[in-house]
Amino acid sequence: MEAIWNRVHIEHPPNITWRIETQKFDIVGLQTTLKHIIKDLESQNDIHVEAAMLSRLIYRMKCKFRNDKGFKNMEKVNRALLNYLNLALEKEYKNFKSYIELSDMFVTLPSKQMLEYILVRTQGFAKLLARVEEVAKCAGTFLRTRIILGHAWTVTLVAYAIISRIWVLSKYLVKRSCIWYNGLYQFLSSFKIIGLPWLSKKDNLPSDLKTWLALPWLDENESSIPEENILKDKMFKLIELQDDNLDTDLTFDFKDKLIELETTDSICDISENISKPSISKNVSELSIHMDDDLGEVVNRSSCALNLNKRKRKEKKSIEKQKQSINNEEHESDTKQIVTFKSKKQTQKEEKSSSLLNIHKTTLCQLEPKANKNKKKKKLI
Repeated sequence: MEAIWNRVHIEHPPNITWRIETQKFDIVGLQTTLKHIIKDLESQNDIHVEAAMLSRLIYRMKCKFRNDKGFKNMEKVNRALLNYLNLALEKEYKNFKSYIELSDMFVTLPSKQMLEYILVRTQGFAKLLARVEEVAKCAGTFLRTRIILGHAWTVTLVAYAIISRIWVLSKYLVKRSCIWYNGLYQFLSSFKIIGLPWLSKKDNLPSDLKTWLALPWLDENESSIPEENILKDKMFKLIELQDDNLDTDLTFDFKDKLIELETTDSICDISENISKPSISKNVSELSIHMDDDLGEVVNRSSCALNLNKRKRKEKKSIEKQKQSINNEEHESDTKQIVTFKSKKQTQKEEKSSSLLNIHKTTLCQLEPKANKNKKKKKLI
């Protein structure tokens, strides 16, 4: 059977009130405790911002780090924080306070069942944030090892920062919830049951929430987070303005050091004993004699002229290369034309020679026939 404090949805008891005399009940103590509890719950904007940043960072890291143990613990923290937001404990306390009315002789108070409902809700609230603290600590250990290894440390550093802030805020809220619970539990015996009882006989409310949680770090004396955000803009307060006499002090120290160095002839130790910014300010005022080669002064105008000359030479060389390439292409074209013409002439010569040969053969064949005809004429 699941415990009543671990249920997400619990049936609210009926809103019933009863009256008691003002002298028999400590109404001022009850109102002050409720006022402090509501103030603490209203000032939890920091954890809401961190929860929103965590959900967006999980969406950013989901593709690459889906199998990482630190990322899986981050998802567990995100689910627990969503349950914390759905709990809406602030509304329950405001609803409980709205039924308290004070008159001259009597005080109207909500029923005992309504107070038990709020105590059960604070019990579940403390246990849920204790779970957030535990899982955030586990996620922080895995993220820290990844940062030490140096793998994807830029994203993991942001995740480690968010998880560490959530861890601190959850510890603070667990401690505060113990104070809220113990402050309200002392009024439980003075409340009156009206109608049917809400809690069963098996469900018992603990008298002290701190002992029920049994967390070792609850009794540690740590610097808790203040109610108001005093740490806001504290980083910029660390940067203090310097005095105007700081530069003069530096110049005097510089001169004293130079005098000491000249007496001891230890000029080589200037770069080790004197800082660079102090030397750059006072080089024009003081003359330093050193045997080392300090180099030569280079004129910028001469450097510019040399660069221009180099550019011109490079342009000329590029133009010469282009001209040579064009000449080579022209020569190759002319050679191709000449070879084409020579081929045509050879073809013509071959054709003419073949025709002459054919003509000679025909003549040779016709000459003996003419001689025979002449002989026949003679015989007759």
